[in-house]
Amino acid sequence: MPPRPECTTEAIPAPQPWLRTRNAPREGLGTYPLRRMGLPTRAINAQRKNRTRPRRPISEEPLPAWRTYRLGYNLWAAPKQASAEGISMVRDTGMEATISTPTTEVAGVNSGSAAADPAAQPRPADQPVQLANEGVGPLMQRDYVAIIEEPLLTPEQAMQNLLENFVSLSPAHLARFNRPSMASGCLQLDEGLEVAIIGNPLTAVRVCAIEERRLTLRTLRGHIEAGRITFGADCDPAGRLVLRIRSRARIHDPFRLVGYLLLGKHVQYRIWAIFLERWAAAAGGRRIGPILEETDCVQESLADLGRREAPTLPTTG
Repeated sequence: MPPRPECTTEAIPAPQPWLRTRNAPREGLGTYPLRRMGLPTRAINAQRKNRTRPRRPISEEPLPAWRTYRLGYNLWAAPKQASAEGISMVRDTGMEATISTPTTEVAGVNSGSAAADPAAQPRPADQPVQLANEGVGPLMQRDYVAIIEEPLLTPEQAMQNLLENFVSLSPAHLARFNRPSMASGCLQLDEGLEVAIIGNPLTAVRVCAIEERRLTLRTLRGHIEAGRITFGADCDPAGRLVLRIRSRARIHDPFRLVGYLLLGKHVQYRIWAIFLERWAAAAGGRRIGPILEETDCVQESLADLGRREAPTLPTTG
């Protein structure tokens, strides 16, 4: 048996082509069968750590848009400087890439800059109403009810509290409402409310009817649902305060319908259950049992089609 070579970390001579292993690279020490030489793992790792690989030179020419994305530059987070040639993206690392963006001027308006300007895009609260017949699937009527004994507020006072604190009653971690008009006080007729629902883009609803004991909202284009929802406060024959929420809507598109049936309906219940719990706590008294929930498939009415305005809950005296 031939003697085992001594362990050394000295430079190994250049390998011969016939000694190249099958999966090894074509330069450096990885091409030499170090294991067959009897070198221990520690010596092999030391040799590989000290080797250097040639780096691809950085070209000074402007990079195309597809190449910039491929290299992983975050174009939207980079500071933008408008110029006649295009948009210059300056990175913190000192590297600069200029991307030429074609622009077309129509009637003195630069369409390229208008598309990139967020202020030029319509807000969700400015979108048109989304009626129930614009959705897919069955028209579902969902009821959520809370019953309160010995309340401190009358139905009219409970509705006033709802109009003043609607945004804060919703659970922000599931559905966050926002008044883009920055208005204070009670909700007003035709006022738009932006809503950020978990797992969905920013959408909006609009106040379409305000009554003494009713508040009705309609969904706007882009909302996951197409329809309307009414919040109501009444008294039952026993003198207890009954807070109700009834929505009549379809899902906007087939893809969202599948997601709603799998997960969305459970999230929706949690949103309105927490909403009613907070509303009931503001009314005082003692809530009886949990939040009641019921879902039915119903036929379209004239109000669902937008031909007249009416709450989803029946009006009581």
